[in-house]
Amino acid sequence: MIDIVLEKPFEFGGDTIDKVSLRELTTGDLRKTAEITNAELRMMALIERLGGLPPSQVDCLHPQDYERLVEALTPFLPSSLVIGLMPLGESLIRSILEQRNSTASA
Repeated sequence: MIDIVLEKPFEFGGDTIDKVSLRELTTGDLRKTAEITNAELRMMALIERLGGLPPSQVDCLHPQDYERLVEALTPFLPSSLVIGLMPLGESLIRSILEQRNSTASA
C-alpha cells in the first residue's frame, strides 16, 4: 500500500480528503480496465480501483495530485500498459522505462 498525501486536499461529503492510499495492482484490475482505450480514463479507473475512490472523488483531485498518483502507480504497471499510456506524460514514462532497462541490465 502506498499513501499519497494530497497537496491540495478537498472537501467531499462533509469530509476532508487529504490522502489517497493505493493498494497493489492485480491482474484483475488490468482485466477490469482493459476495455478502456483512452489512456487518461484508464488511469483514472485504475486510481479509482486501487484507491477505493468513487469517480466523483477522483473528479475532485487537483491536477497536481492526480499527476502524483499517476507517478506513484506507473512503476507498478506492466511495460506493455506503460507504453500504451505514453500520452499521459511521455517524458515521465520514458524515464521510468529507462530506469527499468538500466536496472535489468545491471
